[in-house]
Amino acid sequence: MPGESPAEWPEQERLADAYSYLRRALELDFPASLHEIVRLTGGAASLIISRLGKADELADWISETTLTYPGVNLVPARPSPEALLLAQRARYTAMERGLPSLVLITQGNSGSVSIGNIFHSGFSLPTVLYSLVNLRVVSPWLEDFMRGGSCSTTHLNPTPKNLDLLLKGGVRSIIVHVRDPRQLLISGIEHGRKYANQLTPSDRLAVSGSYDKVVNGVIREGFPGLVAWIEGWIKAGERLTVNFTTFEEFVGDRERFLEKILAYYGGDQKYFQHHAAVTEHAGIDYHRRRGEVDEWRALLSPQQLKQVNMAIPDHFWEKFGWRP
Repeated sequence: MPGESPAEWPEQERLADAYSYLRRALELDFPASLHEIVRLTGGAASLIISRLGKADELADWISETTLTYPGVNLVPARPSPEALLLAQRARYTAMERGLPSLVLITQGNSGSVSIGNIFHSGFSLPTVLYSLVNLRVVSPWLEDFMRGGSCSTTHLNPTPKNLDLLLKGGVRSIIVHVRDPRQLLISGIEHGRKYANQLTPSDRLAVSGSYDKVVNGVIREGFPGLVAWIEGWIKAGERLTVNFTTFEEFVGDRERFLEKILAYYGGDQKYFQHHAAVTEHAGIDYHRRRGEVDEWRALLSPQQLKQVNMAIPDHFWEKFGWRP
């Protein structure tokens, strides 16, 4: 069938060229290019860098280059001098109030934008990067981040190196937000179809075609990674405090969820603006589709459900309250 092999893909998968262009853009205008990557193409950049094994190389280059651009990891909402000034003022104010920086690590397709908004809008915390997308902690960025008054919502991978760098940088407590992997399986497929322009040709093919075939492919190729990501952060709890929240808690009782996650953060709640934290703001893509917690019950066949349930470790059920 057409599209079954790389030679038959409708477009070439030129990852090396894509990385070369990305690296060149950063070299030509580091601040502007970095901020545009964060605002618009973080997922695509992560995919390219990861597939080519360039995360450490690029993170090390960024560490050196950042010395010439202090404060480059403060990312304004828009590419304008006024927006940058507002972000700088917001951080200064947050630091004056003694608000700590928050390492907020969310699983993809778990309501990340809405969860981040609790802190970005509720406490007026600006985005200050501490990592190269989800791939590698950048030490000079983390040092600046830990000065306080900021939040960075990432899908950071729980690699031993990232954990070592977090601990070396003084991080002792983090919030990790997760979602039932069975629903993540469904949401990931739909997200890939909606944002197909951020995928490689082979990945676009993987989420196209008959739904049953796509689901079987994701169960085989992608589902183990969803489970491993959660397991990795559970294991990280042996070395630092990992406070877990779930998408199901967020959907089930919003106010109780707020109380829990704000307690984990520890910032003075007299500065918290409840209305701003829970209000959706115009011009922001919340990456929301249906927001359901058990759509998988209707979409997975009995055999598929048996496969995924067997792939989920036994201790997940009790720890996160997910039902078989």
